[in-house]
Amino acid sequence: MVLEEFRASGPAVQVEEARRNLQCRILAHQADATPGADLMSLTKALHDIRSAPVPPNEETAKLQILVPILQRLGWSLTRQEVVFEYVVDGGRIDIALSEPDRIVAFIEAKAPSVDLDRHVEQVVKYAFAEGVDICVLTNGMEWRLYLPMQRGARFEERRFATLLTRQDPLEQLRSDLEAFLSKTNLVDGTARQLAEERWTRSRRDAVLKKAISEAWRRMLTEPDEDLLDLVSQRVHKQTGLQPTREEIKNTIGPFRMPHDPQPPTPPPNPPVPTPRPADPDFKRKPSGIRLWGKYKAASSWIRVLVLVLDGLHDRHGPDAFERVLSRLVTRRRGTLSRPLQVTNTGFWINRSIPIPEIHRRSYASLKEFGHPPADLEIIHD
Repeated sequence: MVLEEFRASGPAVQVEEARRNLQCRILAHQADATPGADLMSLTKALHDIRSAPVPPNEETAKLQILVPILQRLGWSLTRQEVVFEYVVDGGRIDIALSEPDRIVAFIEAKAPSVDLDRHVEQVVKYAFAEGVDICVLTNGMEWRLYLPMQRGARFEERRFATLLTRQDPLEQLRSDLEAFLSKTNLVDGTARQLAEERWTRSRRDAVLKKAISEAWRRMLTEPDEDLLDLVSQRVHKQTGLQPTREEIKNTIGPFRMPHDPQPPTPPPNPPVPTPRPADPDFKRKPSGIRLWGKYKAASSWIRVLVLVLDGLHDRHGPDAFERVLSRLVTRRRGTLSRPLQVTNTGFWINRSIPIPEIHRRSYASLKEFGHPPADLEIIHD
């Protein structure tokens, strides 16, 4: 099928296709000739990749990161098991992993500076149309793994794992790559089974996290009857007296969320100035952020703010998020001149914000919830 599409693509495209494939074959031959290029050396390959500079572009990322990893996961680059520039209906996929009868995985590669969020739909659609078990979207530093055939879920919700080349523990990274992308597991179906188990657990964890947060929020912000009864029982056990719910509410006073901004209390001594982030060079384009120790790619300054707000929304819930940041976000898109949605939420911000103000709001939003500036690091190319 691929050969027929190749022949029908026209002379100009064939020449470019031949050039790319020849380049890949030469590199593959050199790679397969490397001593010790097997599964046992995956840990060493990952260590070398983590120690090397971040690749400057997509092609370098493929050659310095993807090719060595695929080899050590059991894939031969010289026996048509790894197909570069695989033709699909409507486009191409950078790498297709193939067994004799079918394609088992797609890998779409991007430059390390590219925001992967913009390419999720395309790669998952291609993989779904081809009936592929697992597809990967990666910039070399971050690997997003999806179950494209998972019906009833939006594209991003089909993600079952995110692997960070530099941040994840080395053994955990090696274990996950072997589980989901090794030739043995992909060919015999084990990779898909493990992926489905991981996806099911992650969905369960997400539902529980949201439900627990909401239940806890309601207990702390509303006069919850169960909580009042518990206080009454404790008081009765200690004193022998049985307070009413009304007496308990009047004594405790208004309920508050732990993350609600508290009224300032004058310190007895002059406060010690807290360190603030170094003055940024706004002429330099960001490539990502590290928020609470986790790396996320960001190809623009406004993306930095969106990622910070998205993280706060996930951590504190929509109600606290809207209450604390009501001056910055809104649910009414039509009130903004250039609306931009905070990822996976019903909140919007205006994208027409000067870069210094974006920087200020990113750190100010964290401060509103009591997080120190050190929790956010903006990374530049």
